[in-house]
Amino acid sequence: MPRVRALHALLLALLLLVLPTVGLAAPHPGAAGHPMDTTADLGSGGVTLSRVSPVVAAPDEPITFTGVLDVEELGIDLRPPADPAPTDTGNDASPGTTPDADPADPPVASLEVRLGRTPIRSHADVATWVGSSDAVDGAVLARIDLPGGHSPDTARIPFTVTIDALGTATSEPYGVLPISLELHLPEQTEPLRALHTFIGYQVRKEYVPLALSWIVPFTVPADLDLVGDYGAERTEAWQRLVGSDGTLRSRLAATGEDMVWIIDPALLTAGPLPDPEPDEPDPSETTTGSGTGATTGTGTPSGAATGSGTTSTTTSETTEPTLEGTDAPEVPLTNAEREREVRAAFARDLLDAAGGRDVLLLPRHDADISTLPATTDTSTGAGALREALDPTLDVTAARDALTEAGARVLPTLWPADPVWTGDHDRAFADLSGAATAGPWSVLTTAASATTPPTGPTPTATGGRLLPIHPALSSRAATGTTAATSTDTPGSIALTTGLALMADSLVTLNERAGTTRHALIALDRDLDTSETIPGMAAVLDQVPWLSTAPLTRMTGTVVFTTTPGDTAPDEPALTPERAALLTGTNERLPIAADLRINTGEDLATRGADTLAQLTSQRWRTSPEDWSTAYSPIADQVSQTFTAVHIPPRDIVFLADTGSMRVTVDNTLDDGLRNAYLSLTVDHPILRIENGPQPVEVGANSRSTVAFDASAIASGKVQVTAVVRAADGTNLSEPTTFTVRVSPTSDWIYWALGAVALVVIIIGIARMALRPRPPRD
Repeated sequence: MPRVRALHALLLALLLLVLPTVGLAAPHPGAAGHPMDTTADLGSGGVTLSRVSPVVAAPDEPITFTGVLDVEELGIDLRPPADPAPTDTGNDASPGTTPDADPADPPVASLEVRLGRTPIRSHADVATWVGSSDAVDGAVLARIDLPGGHSPDTARIPFTVTIDALGTATSEPYGVLPISLELHLPEQTEPLRALHTFIGYQVRKEYVPLALSWIVPFTVPADLDLVGDYGAERTEAWQRLVGSDGTLRSRLAATGEDMVWIIDPALLTAGPLPDPEPDEPDPSETTTGSGTGATTGTGTPSGAATGSGTTSTTTSETTEPTLEGTDAPEVPLTNAEREREVRAAFARDLLDAAGGRDVLLLPRHDADISTLPATTDTSTGAGALREALDPTLDVTAARDALTEAGARVLPTLWPADPVWTGDHDRAFADLSGAATAGPWSVLTTAASATTPPTGPTPTATGGRLLPIHPALSSRAATGTTAATSTDTPGSIALTTGLALMADSLVTLNERAGTTRHALIALDRDLDTSETIPGMAAVLDQVPWLSTAPLTRMTGTVVFTTTPGDTAPDEPALTPERAALLTGTNERLPIAADLRINTGEDLATRGADTLAQLTSQRWRTSPEDWSTAYSPIADQVSQTFTAVHIPPRDIVFLADTGSMRVTVDNTLDDGLRNAYLSLTVDHPILRIENGPQPVEVGANSRSTVAFDASAIASGKVQVTAVVRAADGTNLSEPTTFTVRVSPTSDWIYWALGAVALVVIIIGIARMALRPRPPRD
């Protein structure tokens, strides 16, 4: 018995020693596919993923991750280890070396690929995973040590780590797995960085592939320089947008042939015709004289020759000798001509590349169609909004040009508000321009329909509801190079594309057995030109997705009657601003016709600026709307307030004669095509001719003559007013007094008698003058 007790005691002691070891070696629950994540947010800066191959793997297929580590940002120590102490080996080896030893360089870091939280069931799960960077204690799928031996000046260390096989992690026929790439530095127990991403897998196909279309916008941003005066800043702004290295030029080159474009028709033109820019003054030209600065009759500019002064001009010119047969030097283009040349070249290239492609054609300048008021709103502001938006629907010329280029064109509204209701649709149908370009489609969310459509679906008016997928579009918007200053465009495109793959799986699994078509609409205001190809390349490798042109589902969509959320940015085109815009638009042609020097610019660039102010791009910078509007509005309004007629009394001492009226112009531009008319309150004075033309120089005055006839003596009130050719008043009516004193017939007889007496006296004096004696 004592021997048995001793044996039992020995077994118990051994058991107590073994149990803790077994507990430590037991797999963590996370290794079975449900790992528990820690809460520390480590960040992923310095770990850049450049390639994942394949994106979607079979269970027994290896998956390779390739990338680089930023040495400085991660604080990786690349200094060589200290030399070992010298030893006496009995030979002539140099101090500090061991001839027989060849130790490997110790690792400077290690990288683990761990399985994260599974499964991914919702878009919120996707967002949570990619938005975090905490370490996880899930199963280690792969691990690699990064050896040392690098130069201390090394800035980036490449890495490649491979998962041999996913094995039992693939619990579904197909799916995605959350993956955490975690970086460890030597002698640290906790990871330094964690990069969260996804990998896909497929065991077998149990779905109908989700059709996918990319909607790539070609619109104009809210940049004041694009609508300012012609000059270097404006030309450079258009160069940045559509020039050889411009944003939209890069986007044009980045989009694949199967992507859908949505285009502002303004980009298919060369822009407004430029007004010739004034030449720079010649420094060798000098002017001397004593000009009065006033003008008479034709409004001669200040400094020109007048009756009270002289003007002389001396020009010193140096003419370079020109060899016979050589070409004359080319005249450099003005800024306005350079802009037009750049825009025309981009318009040609855009049309050339549109052939064979689906093109959604927006209202002109991407008008803010969401501001359209309901048909029941009869207020003045509502009428002004309709009047401002209606002309933007005339896109016939752009549609015809695209059709001729071989594009499949759909005139399309892209409202800022995420929901397009039946009230919106009825209000739009009431616009006179709605039928100009044919039936209009609406690019909006599926929530705009009473029954969410499964893809592009016909509407009652003949267009289509093109349902944007909010989650996929929002995810694609994160793939912009503006989001980070350290990651490369390729890395951003890859990680965003992998997240899009995860979101697409969630979308697919909502109705995996149904044919559906999702649209990814890229954000107007974000530049994803550098990442579009990379994101699309990732999704092209996903078997449950198929890139397709716009389809046409069966049935007819019915728009909802329930208003949805409004756009996050308030509209810049308010009813009050629309009223200002329409008022200025009405008077602009008159003002342009009146101005001598700036009229052509006002009629072209000014009108184009006002048209651009209907765009919804100003929602992001409403204060810039006013900045762009004010110079044009001031130029127009000042034209109608700068003319004055100084009041003065006139004495008219004749039966018929000329009566002169002075017109002052306080504008810094000359006026023409104006007319001065006089109205008399009593018939004793009659104006013999009608309104007389007025042409007056900048900051000058002009005198206009009228033929008048006096019928009787007395005082009359004469009212003078300057009007444009269409009858619009340009000056306040000015009333002045005219004293009329016509001459009678007796004065002519008296004057004749006096003349006769003078003649008789002269003859008599000649006859009575003594004659000199004859020799």
